[in-house]
Amino acid sequence: MTDEAQWFADIEKESANDPEIIVYGMLLEMTEDICEAMEHQGITRSELANRLGVSRQYVTNFLNTPTNTTLKSIVQFAQAVGLEVSLQRRPASQRASSAMSPRPTKSVPSYSPRASS
Repeated sequence: MTDEAQWFADIEKESANDPEIIVYGMLLEMTEDICEAMEHQGITRSELANRLGVSRQYVTNFLNTPTNTTLKSIVQFAQAVGLEVSLQRRPASQRASSAMSPRPTKSVPSYSPRASS
């Protein structure tokens, strides 16, 4: 293993249990999923803003700076593009081998608006 590869492996191992790194990774994955759903469905930031009743700038800020958000905002954005959010708990011993490991590929469902009442 090269010195550079070893350095990266050491950093990765040290950060695997860092709550900030774990949360940042979760937020980044969620915003990536939202962006993928938007792209797949042809949803613009303006359209997403209209669905959420917020400004386009708010959508841009949310997608560009996921660390400054709430779980409620994540759920609202996800629902607006037809995604469901769930949190899973498991013993730490069953955690993925790394906080920085690539996540598995998944399909992104299409958006279907709710029927108006």
